[in-house]
Amino acid sequence: MHGGLVYELDQHDPAYLRQQYNLLYGHVAMDVLAPVATQVITLVREPTERIISLYNYWRTIPIESATVFEGGLIDPGVTLAKELSFRDFVECGHQRILNDIENGQAFQIVASNDDAGRQLLQDRSQAEIIALCQANLSRMPAAGITEHMDRFTRDLRRATGIKLDIPRRNVTQNRDITRTALPDDLAQRIRALNALDYRLYEMLGGQPTPD
Repeated sequence: MHGGLVYELDQHDPAYLRQQYNLLYGHVAMDVLAPVATQVITLVREPTERIISLYNYWRTIPIESATVFEGGLIDPGVTLAKELSFRDFVECGHQRILNDIENGQAFQIVASNDDAGRQLLQDRSQAEIIALCQANLSRMPAAGITEHMDRFTRDLRRATGIKLDIPRRNVTQNRDITRTALPDDLAQRIRALNALDYRLYEMLGGQPTPD
């Protein structure tokens, strides 16, 4: 068996996946993973860095390669990222973008950061969502942050016997936007949108930039 990146994970037979793979990886939320995986591991990124990366990534996707939603709508995340400055992107309020930039990691670890996942958790307080994150993390053999990759891979090997050599791929070449150079008001806006993600990040050993 081997590891692999599997798209549309929920459209594959769980028994087949378990037979063919000992490790599956990707940007996948818990609602899709739970029926398939016997164990889940996760890496969390510094929240502002993640949003900058998302913006840059969406800007690089050719329109012809973007996801097409029902009715022929080209992914607004891609089209708006190409049209808007980073500030306008963060502040535009489009639901497609908000789903990804507002506490996206915490919601994925609990259930999902899409419309359905957020609807499921709409009556939960922030404290309850963090408690659900903690509960799911406690069942994972390894969970960490990208800055401490060596610690994560060591924990994973100790818990599962799986040895990973994780290369840096998908690294954005455009570094014009940096977290440390953001205007104070924009940095505060992103932090406000990601109170849960910053709490999650700190739980896993991250040290966010002080307010």
